Amino acid sequence: MKDALLKCVMSTLERFAPGVGKLVLAAEVVTPLDLEERFGYHGGHIFHGEIALDQLASMRPLLGYSRYQSPIPGLFMCSAGTHPAGVNPLAIAAMRDRGIDISAHRSKRVEDVPGPFDYVITLCDDAAQNCPFVPARRERLHWGLPDPAASPGDDAARLASFRAVRDEIERRLRPWLASLQLLGDRP
Repeated sequence: MKDALLKCVMSTLERFAPGVGKLVLAAEVVTPLDLEERFGYHGGHIFHGEIALDQLASMRPLLGYSRYQSPIPGLFMCSAGTHPAGVNPLAIAAMRDRGIDISAHRSKRVEDVPGPFDYVITLCDDAAQNCPFVPARRERLHWGLPDPAASPGDDAARLASFRAVRDEIERRLRPWLASLQLLGDRP
């Protein structure tokens, strides 16, 4: 099957760019299953799992938004960090509290996030100052929130910080989405 697909692709390329086949030194068809098995890309997703609002900057968790598609029809979200370092186990725990499993997610660099975007929200001052400029077609917002990964204390105190930031993002996000008339009659 892969060989037939490769032959079809090369034939199509040759039709539009005669001689291109002679320039190709090697070719391989890689499926989503291959990406998952070889590189650990969950579901074959080339952006290391889902880029989602719960992973913004330091993987701050947010209730109900752990995939591109949100619970709001027509609203799709993605995220990345200025210094991705893996999904913090405390973010995973904070989301698990709400029945959301983000354990298969991966952190991404800002450069890995596809665009363009209607809205861009930065969450910490470091991201606002050090993030490469990501244009927004409609609006750029900055919500200066503490980085829960940098909070002091033992794991219990740090988990409390992750929960507090998760709840604060939700507290801000719901009225903002309502102001854009994206929530409809959702709570």
